[in-house]
Parts: sequence; C-alpha cells; structure tokens
Amino acid sequence: MNKDYIDCKIESTLHTIGARISAERNHQNLTRDDLEELSGVSSDTIKRIEAGYIVKVDKFLRVIFALDVPVDMFFPCEVTSKEDMAKRIKRMIDELVEQ
Repeated sequence: MNKDYIDCKIESTLHTIGARISAERNHQNLTRDDLEELSGVSSDTIKRIEAGYIVKVDKFLRVIFALDVPVDMFFPCEVTSKEDMAKRIKRMIDELVEQ
C-alpha cells in the first residue's frame, strides 16, 4: 500500500463516520447545539466531524458517547467473501456451543 491509498481510505472513512454521526443525531432529533450541551464539544467541531474533517480523538469519542450508541456502529465494515463470512459465523457458533 502506498501513502496516497491510505490517505484516500482515511478521507473516505472520515466522511462515512461523519455522515453516520449526522444521521444518528438527526434520528435522535438533536440539533448540533443539543449535542454540544450533551458532549461538551462545540457545535463547530461537531459540524467538522459530520463533514468528515480530522478532529482530536477525545472530541470524536465525546460526541459518539453522548449519542449513546455502540462505537462500532459508526465505522464502515470491510466487505468479505462469502467463504470468509461462513468461516467467521461457524467459528462464532463453535464458540457459543463450547460455553
């Protein structure tokens, strides 16, 4: 992998996360000002997060935790082959059976 590829993946991921945060905020009928009050993060920073800009990790986490949803909900999942998915599901079932 080269630097340009990684930069592109980061930019794409930040935009995806920002769009998901915006959608969740709207789903909860919260304004950016409401989320500012809940998270302690300025509405300008929330706007930057939703637009896909880089912000400090603690501010990003404050916004996610204020929305009170699982963190992994905001991260795009990698597409895997059917075979890999089947192996993953089988492994999870095996682990459940062993418990």
